[in-house]
Amino acid sequence: MLILADSGILLHYFDPTDSRYVVEQTAVDILLAQGHELVTAAQNVAEFWNVCTRPATARGGFGLTLVETELRLRLLEREF
Repeated sequence: MLILADSGILLHYFDPTDSRYVVEQTAVDILLAQGHELVTAAQNVAEFWNVCTRPATARGGFGLTLVETELRLRLLEREF
């Protein structure tokens, strides 16, 4: 079954200090182990890119460089 992973899942995927990290990682692991395919949409990727590259001083921004953001996106593409 195809399961859509929204932007929130993508954004928290790399942050083990986030309170949702363990729950989300566990859910992803279980779904993959059950044979489901996690997918994302272009809109989710755009939102991910926007938040990652937004300055950390701005509301909700991660302040990552373009290179760091691209690396994270490539890692997500292998998983989702």
